[in-house]
Amino acid sequence: MAVKKADAIVSGRTYLIVNRKSGKALSAESNAENGGVVEQFFLTREDNQLWTAEKADKGTWKLVCKDSGKCLDVINGGEVDGAWVHQWDYVGGETQHWKLEATKDGYYKIINAKSNKCLDVVDISDEDGAAIQIWEDADGENQQWKMEPWPAVEEVKPVEEVKPAEETKPVEAAKPVEAKKPAQTKAPAKKPAAKKPAAKKPAAKKAPAAQPAAKPVEAAAAAKPAVKDEPAKKEPAKKPAAKRSPAKKS
Repeated sequence: MAVKKADAIVSGRTYLIVNRKSGKALSAESNAENGGVVEQFFLTREDNQLWTAEKADKGTWKLVCKDSGKCLDVINGGEVDGAWVHQWDYVGGETQHWKLEATKDGYYKIINAKSNKCLDVVDISDEDGAAIQIWEDADGENQQWKMEPWPAVEEVKPVEEVKPAEETKPVEAAKPVEAKKPAQTKAPAKKPAAKKPAAKKPAAKKAPAAQPAAKPVEAAAAAKPAVKDEPAKKEPAKKPAAKRSPAKKS
């Protein structure tokens, strides 16, 4: 597993300073005069928990409270274990200068430039209001602090190198395809209706003409079968007349 490195401290940037063991923030008494208390307290992210890191001399830093404008300082210029810290106007003394030493897992030891002792939570306490002191380096979690930029800085991923694109011929813009209208289906031509023959009116029946009553003789004659006509006899064809020889001259 890769070890997380502590982010580089930026001069002029404001930080929350959070204890690794308790998870509580380094807090200064609000609106304090010189000598105002410094303790640990749960995170509120208010101005009394915000500290601006400013470069001092010889690679050290001063930590200035945003609320009071005063610096983190050791009481009475103390150098012994158990000397408490407080806030005081900046006077350029070594007790107001701190070295920020990164650990291997993303935290810092905050070491006083005069005493070379670490910023430490009294009695390794997790309680709100526990006092802050200096103590020799014991490599304890109560001596390790997270420097969290505020407002939070989003992690920026490195930009991948973009290879130049190969030259390509410009692509002609495609002409919009006209939407084809669906072919209209022609209704089949209707055949002209066959003309129905006009209905013939039934011929008016003529009343049969009244025939005069037949005479008895005529009626009898009518009753006889008709005599068939005999075919006419053909006359024999006439022979042609014999030619006469011409008379001889004497």
